[in-house]
Amino acid sequence: MHLEFANFQPADPDLFDIAILVGDIRAGTAAVRWALRPSSFVGKPVLLVPGNHEFYVSQRTRKLAELRAAAAAAAATARTHVHLLDRDEVILQGVRFLGTTL
Repeated sequence: MHLEFANFQPADPDLFDIAILVGDIRAGTAAVRWALRPSSFVGKPVLLVPGNHEFYVSQRTRKLAELRAAAAAAAATARTHVHLLDRDEVILQGVRFLGTTL
């Protein structure tokens, strides 16, 4: 999506059940913060698979831990339904989703 270069307006929330963001949203944890905005996906579950841009100017293992922590912190406060996937899975609405950064 490369949001650093262009704006993106999510579709009408009545048209989708789950949003799947497949990387290159914004560098670092800004990708998680963007997915957390109430205006982005109106409370719908979001799957976020980091792309290479999320890891720019950082060490991959450390940045992945930061991304996971940001998503977990938001989930703990019940503000979001962002699921960060990197070599793992989540089951939503009876469907198994697998995600990894390539």
